[in-house]
Amino acid sequence: MLDQIADGVHAEDVIEALRVDVLDPGSVETLGYMLRCLFDSCRRALDFEELALLSLGGPRLSRDAREALEHVLDTSAAGAAA
Repeated sequence: MLDQIADGVHAEDVIEALRVDVLDPGSVETLGYMLRCLFDSCRRALDFEELALLSLGGPRLSRDAREALEHVLDTSAAGAAA
């Protein structure tokens, strides 16, 4: 729940930063950092949901569905390690 609130605050900050007509060079770096924070948090939330689906629904999922979830999680973990 707190993560969702933080994600909402980050999204509002990004929206506010994008409301200006022209970004000065210092703002571009700040905006890039803000976007990375927002997207990292979104990726963690998706990973959590996919792990929950795999853990709770694993026996009821088809083999293809399990393999797809495992592939997505493996790909996400490999990207995070890079």
